[in-house]
Amino acid sequence: MSLRRLSDLAVYCMGDLVIQSNEYFYLLIRAPTTVNYLSLRYEYYFQHDFEDFMKVFIQCLIVPLSHGEKHVSIERTLDFAAKFCVSFVPDMEENEDDETSDPLLNGMFQFLFKSHRSASETVRFRVCQFANRLLASMPPNAGLDTNTWDQLHSCMSERLKDKKTSIRAQAVMALQRLQDPSDENCSVIQALKFHLSKDPSAEVRQAVLSIIAATNSTVMDVVFRTRDVSETVRRHAYAFLAEKVDVRVLSIHHRERILKAGLNDRSESVSSFVRKVLLSNWLKSCDDDILKLLASFDVVNWTDAEFLETVLKCFFNKFEIDDLLTCLELNEETKTVPLDNLSPERALFWRYMAQYLDHIDNEKIEKVLPNLSPMCEYIR
Repeated sequence: MSLRRLSDLAVYCMGDLVIQSNEYFYLLIRAPTTVNYLSLRYEYYFQHDFEDFMKVFIQCLIVPLSHGEKHVSIERTLDFAAKFCVSFVPDMEENEDDETSDPLLNGMFQFLFKSHRSASETVRFRVCQFANRLLASMPPNAGLDTNTWDQLHSCMSERLKDKKTSIRAQAVMALQRLQDPSDENCSVIQALKFHLSKDPSAEVRQAVLSIIAATNSTVMDVVFRTRDVSETVRRHAYAFLAEKVDVRVLSIHHRERILKAGLNDRSESVSSFVRKVLLSNWLKSCDDDILKLLASFDVVNWTDAEFLETVLKCFFNKFEIDDLLTCLELNEETKTVPLDNLSPERALFWRYMAQYLDHIDNEKIEKVLPNLSPMCEYIR
């Protein structure tokens, strides 16, 4: 796209306002990203009639919203426009009236609502993308009037059914702030769950995983995605479980299922993520105590005890041997765990620690292997 096209957008509008508007947009796409043109917003916005301003502003915005190819000038322009539109939104902490919002932002949403059914796939994509940009740029406590929220819900839900994959993915992203995790029957979450399990596009399923709220009703849907045919979707499912779900929320059966599927995943990228990130986050949720994590697996009734060796090896390869030996709390003379401290988790850890040290020919194995006589007495 020619950079000068933004200077020819609204020549039929009102003289000085058009010229000044086009100059700002032209400077914006030519300027380095470090230049903050938002500092000019008050002078420009408040000096003109609102209706006149909106007419010209939308005319200037039509070109980047009609441009399909990703280009730094287009992305910078849309980012600027989104930040500008939300810069006047009142903070709900300062304004308790949840029906109060800025006319500029509401006016922009009304324009998007009228455009989302465009015959052009590019326009439909950009409309959803820009709606997402607006919502992402809004402060956490910013408010919109109820009618705008309802219209946004309706329009983006309609775009969820779009035949174009990229449009459905952008509609998913735009619905993020409309979720209500406290409502078990939230229509937005139900729609996201449907697309997570049924949408044929991996791009859409991945988009859902990146924004869906972690609730009792969504966790199991995410667990099922750990067996998705798409490597990217599987990795995002594990990222969701690692970042948003406490290991204690999951049943023992699902903990086992998640770990087995993840560590044995055919993709090295996925299995590496499970080893380095998922297990580490689960360990943090257990106060960085490996024995507590083992206890969360119920090792006595674990259906595949040998698989726990694979899990423990992930920690053996990550931590220093001396730090691992501290977990055993061995008696220095007998090299055994005091009976008062012996537990199924510590016994399992002791066994596989000895096997690991023996396998790597580490001289520190002498610290965990008791002599025969003390061991016989210990067993009695």
